[in-house]
Amino acid sequence: MASRTGVLHQLVVPSPTRIISEIPATIGTSLFLRHVTTTLTEIIAGYGIATVVSFALAILLSTSDIARIAIYPYVIALQAPPKITLVPIFVTWFGFGLASKIAMAAVIAFFPMFLNMFVGLTQANREADKLFRALTASKIQTFMKLRLPGSLPFMFTGIKLGWTMSVIGVIVAEFLGAQEGIGYLIQTYNFQLRVAEVFVLIIVLSLFTVAVYKVLERIEAHWLFWSVDEASEVAEPQPTTSEAYM
Repeated sequence: MASRTGVLHQLVVPSPTRIISEIPATIGTSLFLRHVTTTLTEIIAGYGIATVVSFALAILLSTSDIARIAIYPYVIALQAPPKITLVPIFVTWFGFGLASKIAMAAVIAFFPMFLNMFVGLTQANREADKLFRALTASKIQTFMKLRLPGSLPFMFTGIKLGWTMSVIGVIVAEFLGAQEGIGYLIQTYNFQLRVAEVFVLIIVLSLFTVAVYKVLERIEAHWLFWSVDEASEVAEPQPTTSEAYM
């Protein structure tokens, strides 16, 4: 409305119709395909690394008191610096290519994934844990039958948060030091005052992020359904909605 009435110039704030009209020309080019392929590679690689490392570290710290005492404080301390300050360091270490963006995505996605996984693995039902010990279950059996199924809600929360954070990490890194990628292309179009194309790229990136997030939610719904069934015999009774507020 503001751009149509002349309050704001269309060059600065393009109208929705202008943005829609630019979609085919923006995403239907080999230039867009090249940049989006770069960004997707960085996001998927960084997200995958963060998932594996956070899961492995969460298992280690939840099963070893020595490792938890020795490592956990440092993991928490490393989250203090703003992650954006790491971009110049990663560019210095890894250059302007894929590696620095992958590292940024992995670092920024790691903590929410690790923390949720760690909390989930350490929040096992106490009565169920006592029962497993009384039945002389091994540590592996206790982990696979009790701790892992019970931690799935926490894990999927971390996995979903990690996905959105990995996208943010890659785009921020591409803003500050890149030669390819959607973030680099957004910044280039912005400098050229091609604001409509910038909005197109933002919309495409947002739709892609939300689409993958919804896929993760569907996977979560499937696996949590089975985990509840498997853990129902050992889990303590949960209050109904009305009982929870009594």
